Amino acid sequence: MLNASQINTIEAKASTVLESVFGNLENMSPPIDILDILKKYEINLKSGSFEDKNVSGLYDKDKRLIYIADDESPNRKAFTVAHELGHFFLHTDKTTDLFYRMQILNLTDEHRKDEQEANWFAASLLMPEKLVKHYFSITNDVDKLTTVFGVSPTAVYYRLKNLGLVS
Repeated sequence: MLNASQINTIEAKASTVLESVFGNLENMSPPIDILDILKKYEINLKSGSFEDKNVSGLYDKDKRLIYIADDESPNRKAFTVAHELGHFFLHTDKTTDLFYRMQILNLTDEHRKDEQEANWFAASLLMPEKLVKHYFSITNDVDKLTTVFGVSPTAVYYRLKNLGLVS
């Protein structure tokens, strides 16, 4: 489990990335265009199929390339790309050349921590706290927020839960 300091660092990093691409966060509106972030940081995106169906995405550090599974919904693809960007921004010190987004059940403790960090970064990037609180105060509806932010209902629910907006 991530501690408050780790979470604050991840949230701040996501905000810095958003500001570097879109300017002032006060003027942003969802959904976040993940392709603009890829373009700004010169990261390429390809889709295809993985032999292991538990893999949703892959970040190749040396090639600055994110691969995503082409058989997933657009909302899940967006989260997967944001997750892989989490590895790009958060795990620069890792010697690993390839990072996979896969079922968290099969991971070692160190990989599980990296995956949790990347997931938190993805949620922070696609659903900035201030925007989530604003739109949640208007609608209080997970399905509507799913449409607003372009992510899965599961991603919205966990973001709301982690921000203390739902139990």
